[in-house]
Amino acid sequence: MFEIIPSPRPVGAEVRGLDLSEPLDAATVARVRDTLSKHGVLYFRNQQLTPTRQVAYLEQFGTMQPYDPKAPFRLEEARDVLVLSNAYEQGKPVGIIEAGQYWHSDLSYRPDPPLYAGLFAVEVPHDDAGRSLGGTMFVGTAHAYDTLSPELKARVEGRTALHDRDKRRFSATRRTQPNEFDGASQTQAQPIVRVHPVTGRRGLYVNQTYTAAITGMDPEESDALLEALYQHLYRQEVRFTHQWQVGDLLMWDDCAVQHHAINDYQLPQRRLIHRAVLEGSKPFGVTRAETVQA
Repeated sequence: MFEIIPSPRPVGAEVRGLDLSEPLDAATVARVRDTLSKHGVLYFRNQQLTPTRQVAYLEQFGTMQPYDPKAPFRLEEARDVLVLSNAYEQGKPVGIIEAGQYWHSDLSYRPDPPLYAGLFAVEVPHDDAGRSLGGTMFVGTAHAYDTLSPELKARVEGRTALHDRDKRRFSATRRTQPNEFDGASQTQAQPIVRVHPVTGRRGLYVNQTYTAAITGMDPEESDALLEALYQHLYRQEVRFTHQWQVGDLLMWDDCAVQHHAINDYQLPQRRLIHRAVLEGSKPFGVTRAETVQA
């Protein structure tokens, strides 16, 4: 058995009493999955995980979603693991520099965004007083929808929005690795109100990083409506912030939460995280969800 310590916010919980370097039995996997469905994001302290063990843990919950073969910063010993870091070696970045520094849901511009993500902390920056820096904030998409005003619910009902990989194309990583990101733009229309494929709950599926416009709406009206949704989604009082420690495994449900990395550190303060994700399914809206039980 393991212990669950929920956060006081709508999402987030710590799980104690599990060693993720060892295989979990079927009952434990099912309970972790149920706990993730309830809380959206979980963290496990003091884990000893190699990249291959990180992948092995996540594979107990689904199929790894492979990265683009051209994607930089994948590990040779575990090609499904990507490095996120502000560090440089021999004048070159060792990982994606600016990862997650705007609110987003991972790869929402793809037809099949990932379901779960798992990040493992290898290096964590600290200030002079020893406080952890580079935390990650989360908000719950279902809580955001549930607390939306009736007026805004009516305005987004049945609508889709265009998600564009290149909305923020001039990022630090793109400047340092331009050839890796050449090629056709990736865009996808997604339901603004997405139904969770497991829980059946409705959640807001628009985000600052990738959502470019509401389909079929005047640009000014689209921008204003998206801004209203963002103001509601990202309210300070509903945010859960994970303060990293070395050895943390942080796992979240990309349909249930959005996240934002806090950029409050700089070299020589180093941050290095190993990231891996599990395959998801095509997002669907309320029309298809009528047979799904919440």
